[in-house]
Amino acid sequence: MRVICFPQGDREKELGLPCSPLCDRQTTLVEKSQIGFIDFIVEPSFNMLGDMMEKIVEVLNADSKTSKGTSTITEEDEGCVDTYSNGEGIETKRVSEHL
Repeated sequence: MRVICFPQGDREKELGLPCSPLCDRQTTLVEKSQIGFIDFIVEPSFNMLGDMMEKIVEVLNADSKTSKGTSTITEEDEGCVDTYSNGEGIETKRVSEHL
């Protein structure tokens, strides 16, 4: 906050511009601004990423059903599990951690 926003607000004041939200070091309460940043930037970004991941998983599952083997992607406590079966009894799993 202090490294990015406040210098920007200082520069805006030097140029005679109004300060952007959270950039005025005289009026911004850092503690409240951090909560606001999480509420208005971080949370919506993660929600959007989660929606995108659901769509990507749907496409991957649909594409895998058209291939020779079958593959499903599921979410488990330890991460995302991609299970692939070649149709001949050989099954492989790949686990990737959640962000």
